Formats: sequence, C-alpha cells, structure tokens
Amino acid sequence: SGSESTAAEKIAKFTECGVRVAKIPSQITEIMDEIL
Repeated sequence: SGSESTAAEKIAKFTECGVRVAKIPSQITEIMDEIL
C-alpha cells in the first residue's frame, strides 16, 4: 500500500503541474492585454 500512495502522490503532483501549465497561456494573454 505504501507504493500505491506514492504513485497517487506522483499522479496528484503531475496533475497539479499540468493544470498550472494549462493556465500559463491565459496568464500571458492577460499580461499582453495589459501591456497593449
């Protein structure tokens, strides 16, 4: 069960990173809108 929890933690971190990366384009767009 220990290895299972570790895998779950890795998946959770990977998903969290994926969500952050997915939000980057919209953040860049907001910054560009402010500059322009």
